[in-house]
Amino acid sequence: MSDDTLTLACPHCHRLNRVPTARLDAQPNCGQCHKPLFTARPVALGVDHFGDHADRSELPLLVDFWAPWCGPCQMMAPHFERAAAQLEPLLGGSAAKIFFAAGLLAAGLTSAITAPMAAAFAVCGAMGWKSQLNSWPFRSVWLVVLTVGTGLAASGLKSPQVTILIAQAANGLLLPVITIFLLIAVNRRDLMGEYRNGNLANLAGGLVLLATLLLGGTAIAKMFLS
Repeated sequence: MSDDTLTLACPHCHRLNRVPTARLDAQPNCGQCHKPLFTARPVALGVDHFGDHADRSELPLLVDFWAPWCGPCQMMAPHFERAAAQLEPLLGGSAAKIFFAAGLLAAGLTSAITAPMAAAFAVCGAMGWKSQLNSWPFRSVWLVVLTVGTGLAASGLKSPQVTILIAQAANGLLLPVITIFLLIAVNRRDLMGEYRNGNLANLAGGLVLLATLLLGGTAIAKMFLS
């Protein structure tokens, strides 16, 4: 690449084109097939032309290896396509897809770090264990949550909806149990002293329990009916 030109592979005929960098925002066309070099949509490549785009083209390339039988691939493809089409005029060329993928990667890494840590703090606090990063109970809970999440993500489920429905069903089973546990705890004088629940607070707690039973039952029913 020179200072003022960029080599681009055509997404249609795969011919290499040298385009002045000043014209990248002018929707340049291919010199061979005269079709747009920027299409604002993913390009399906086979073994015959993958090298033209990955090795010979000077445009940064984001590669997504997919299969027609892959459920998550089919579900996410239209969302990536729409987002890239919206970002391309702002970020310039196919770099829109790269910025969008980088954002998803950052969000995924953040969740992978914070979710296990939050669970470890919650479990250690509830069990009365030390909530320190170097304590083995904290690290054990963190590792279990991280391992389970990684296992589910790598399990090869055809659709993430299965995992979402399982999580909803688990919430439906656990929320009423947790609500009952909290109601019992806040009514114990030896634990709460003068701050134990009164009749009005217990009435509100009963309404919360009823709501959790309703929501939990709906989540479980949705899992079996879907």
